[in-house]
Amino acid sequence: MVCKIIIEEKKFIMIENISIRNYRMFEHLEVSEFAKVNLIVGKNNVGKSSLLEAAWLLYNDGNPTTLETILSIKGEFIKFDASNDSYNFVKELFYDEISDNKIIEIKCKSKFVVLTIGNYERHGFSQNLITGKGLVIQNHLDERIYQIPLTANGKILFTSYKEKESDGNLVITKNIEIEKLSKLWSEIAITPLQNEVIKALKVIEPRIENLAFIDGENPRERKAIVVFEGSSKRISLSRMGDGINHILAIILAMVNSKGSILLVDEFESGLHWSVQKQLWDIVFFLSKELDIQVIATTHSRDCIEAFQKSALSSNQANNSLLIKLIEKNNKLKSKVFSLEDVQLAMEEDIEIR
Repeated sequence: MVCKIIIEEKKFIMIENISIRNYRMFEHLEVSEFAKVNLIVGKNNVGKSSLLEAAWLLYNDGNPTTLETILSIKGEFIKFDASNDSYNFVKELFYDEISDNKIIEIKCKSKFVVLTIGNYERHGFSQNLITGKGLVIQNHLDERIYQIPLTANGKILFTSYKEKESDGNLVITKNIEIEKLSKLWSEIAITPLQNEVIKALKVIEPRIENLAFIDGENPRERKAIVVFEGSSKRISLSRMGDGINHILAIILAMVNSKGSILLVDEFESGLHWSVQKQLWDIVFFLSKELDIQVIATTHSRDCIEAFQKSALSSNQANNSLLIKLIEKNNKLKSKVFSLEDVQLAMEEDIEIR
């Protein structure tokens, strides 16, 4: 029996393409096309993770909350001890050397975001704390300009902006926060969507019947537990391996991204090749049912093959693309492959990663 998920109506907006200038390691990168479900491949250090960040920042119109979350997820986020404000090195965002006239530009057909260094009026800050310079964020909505102060040693001081929560979710394998997962679970508990999470966990362990988040030994630290069918014993999910915790992060983020976007770094992390097709089946199903654009990265040929087979078996070939990032002559470029191209590469054993 197929579960039909009913959700509140929300206008679905998709990133159709992207152009990035001066962000992270991209002097200039163009991706000509995105589909509903996308898989990004390429060698190490070609910017796959940075592309996910840029796409999420663009999707959220440069929302400072999104930028702050990106820095936190990447482990580049530091607390300012004196006042518990937050900051980070602004130079880490810019390609090569930073200067007042250099801009970061991220755009697609329907929107754009521009980040630059500009003047900042000192409202409520110590004269010794900030420089009079700020990170200025502008977007296609003319009335929305963000100004975030910089400290004297060139760090972003996130203090003034408590914007709305970001639309969509970004999942980075190396920084999965249990508190974030607990919050995502509470948003969908006792709804049909919790069944989708349990179904995904069963890809690794078919005996799982239920999931909960409880206080750990330290009341401020939560932990995920599961129970098996026919048993009352509670088992900590952290004891069951990285793969099942990675699946939990992906699917919890996805069921909380309806009508928006999900970005996943290293989709295959911790997963045996034999379960990847099943996970992609769930992703394709939820993408269609919940109107979610998916952009994921991988290094794995097994993941590419599972992606291709799942797209075909779910009749989503026309809504799926593989995007390869390539370094050539010290420049980064992209190449877009249809599912037909991917299928041919798999059949002919052609290297496509």
